[in-house]
Amino acid sequence: MSLRDLGVGKSSIDEMIQTEANIFAEYLDGCATRGEHVSDMRFKSQQITANVIHHIIFGERWVDREVLPHLYDVFTATCYRAPLW
Repeated sequence: MSLRDLGVGKSSIDEMIQTEANIFAEYLDGCATRGEHVSDMRFKSQQITANVIHHIIFGERWVDREVLPHLYDVFTATCYRAPLW
């Protein structure tokens, strides 16, 4: 199996990335309009990347805003506690 089989280099992936970029731009614009400070840019960029990967694998974006931060916390805690080989 190659990356091409997963869709890399195809226009559908470009569309997914463009969609996530537009959603991120709307998020930043909304924060600026409300006068809010963007608190965790690292988490937001990880969320964008996760959404593109999720869309490639499962065919849809991840939209549950309550579960994703929890999954991120569990994943982070697990990775940092895992022993290195």
